[in-house]
Amino acid sequence: MRDAILPGGYRTVLVATALVQLVLTAISLPLGELFSATPLLHIDAAHHWYQVHVAAELAAQGRLVGFDPTFAAGYLGGVPYNTSAKFQAVVAAVSGLSPAVAFKLCSFGAAIVGPLAVPLAARNLGLGAGIGAIAAGLGLILWWASPIHWYHTGGIVAWPLAVLVASWFAAGLTAYVAGRAGTWMLVGMTVLGGVMFLVHPMFPVAVLPALAAAAWVFRREVQLRRVLAVAVVVPTACIVVNLPWILAMTQASGMASGQQPYQQVVDINMFWRDMLGLPSQGRGSKFYAVLVFLGLWGVFATRDRVQRALAGAFFVCGVATVLFADLGSVIRAVALLQPNRFSFQGYVLMLVPAALGIPAMASAARSAGPVRVAAMASAALSAVAILFYLNEVRRELSSGPGGHYGYAPPEARGPGPFSTWALDQLRQETGPDARVMFELSHARVYDDAHMAGYLAVQSGREFIGGAYPYTHFANVWDDWMFGRKVEATPVAQFQAYLQLYNVGWILAHSDSLKRYLADVPNVTPVSSKPPLALYRVGIDHTFFVEGSGRVTARAVNRLDLADLQGDTVVLKYHYLPGLQADPPVQMDGVKLLDDPEPFIRLHKPSAAVRLYMR
Repeated sequence: MRDAILPGGYRTVLVATALVQLVLTAISLPLGELFSATPLLHIDAAHHWYQVHVAAELAAQGRLVGFDPTFAAGYLGGVPYNTSAKFQAVVAAVSGLSPAVAFKLCSFGAAIVGPLAVPLAARNLGLGAGIGAIAAGLGLILWWASPIHWYHTGGIVAWPLAVLVASWFAAGLTAYVAGRAGTWMLVGMTVLGGVMFLVHPMFPVAVLPALAAAAWVFRREVQLRRVLAVAVVVPTACIVVNLPWILAMTQASGMASGQQPYQQVVDINMFWRDMLGLPSQGRGSKFYAVLVFLGLWGVFATRDRVQRALAGAFFVCGVATVLFADLGSVIRAVALLQPNRFSFQGYVLMLVPAALGIPAMASAARSAGPVRVAAMASAALSAVAILFYLNEVRRELSSGPGGHYGYAPPEARGPGPFSTWALDQLRQETGPDARVMFELSHARVYDDAHMAGYLAVQSGREFIGGAYPYTHFANVWDDWMFGRKVEATPVAQFQAYLQLYNVGWILAHSDSLKRYLADVPNVTPVSSKPPLALYRVGIDHTFFVEGSGRVTARAVNRLDLADLQGDTVVLKYHYLPGLQADPPVQMDGVKLLDDPEPFIRLHKPSAAVRLYMR
């Protein structure tokens, strides 16, 4: 039975692939930092660190969502704002590990599992272990010498894993419905689907191209009874297992203040450049051209009928996926999927035809005539290209000069110089009696990372905007604040915002905001590390619009108030449905200025009150 599930040849392929990737990933991290307190903070990793921190704090209270006073004058933190770090949050909550260690463990594990999915997909497609070994080797190069590594080291761990596992999952389901595998395959793929839906909610979308390719090849073998079993069992099980977070996502708004414009570029020229291996503007890979070249050999030179059909179907679906990635945002509804993120999936799909292309090329080289000459020339060119990209992998593991697809080792470095300066200033120059207006950055001026969440938690300060651009009305980023351009905000209105959100300090980086602040009364510079500058706001600081009192403690899902006075007390914190008070007090929300969210209003409160969500 063990050989039926995984033949001996494939066991060898999987062990070899895992060992190679383990060694390479151990060098890149490095392995000695796996359980250290040093976090991964590159690009989105810092933001996900904050999301895992919030989720772990909520999990300790038995909740998936809760009141988070750290950002946006209080907002609904937890699952609604955590699209792709839920699995890391589960690991942190269940294990009790710190967010830094939990995220590193998940990142390390994803780096191992991702490439293993390539030969496992080949196995489920019925390809021999030799083809699986070739696919695994090409997959390892693709992991390190393409945007996959950029995504992974940029903290976007879940998506490349979802894309790679999607082919394994699709091939497994196809093997079952075609009668090529037994019930164990249905059970295994159901479990895998449930886990991957937790890892990334767009996993079902990532499955579609590979499923279309595999199902087309084996369409004549499909058994209706098994299709019905898959249609009922797999979605039902996946939804039931993930129902808690699904309900939390549907019942509570997440990043709904504005559509995020990331990964939505429309440009047909990207298609040609990628296919020809001409990377530009931080995307694409030279290795793509090798996969296309080998894939064409697989499509046109493979002799076995089924293998030739697999090569053709996966190649066509790969090309279609790249076209979708480059043009999909033309349709507004499709743009919400951020189509550009699917670009490298097209080349993951081409691993199957490329792996078939190498033996097809070798077979043609043993023939006679012009085909033999073309095959030998192609084989020599391919060998040189693969050796070149093996050197690219070596360079990717080097911290020396030269370009890198991903973050140059070591990945675990902790905060960089700008983040360290900002954290020192927040601790030394600011206090808990007011908030910090923190200017976010698309260009990630804080050491190429979205550091707001990390800086807020480590400094113990509240920020008025969100931890990421486009998330809240009070966000400030790159020449944009409070829903409009910086220069379009009248100074009097800006001063009203400073009062409403109890802003005591402003941390700016853009020239436009710094020029604007130069003309605002009561705003004075404190310190700078170009392009960063810290300002102090010289107004009376209070967290109360009406009535008075003190904020004595704040934490995830907790706000402690004392010395409350007044029949009506209005806080400079947002009101959320489901917010509770201990001792109980009549509470509702009141709109202030043009903030779309209401603020907390307490009616005849006790002198001391704790606010939380049950």
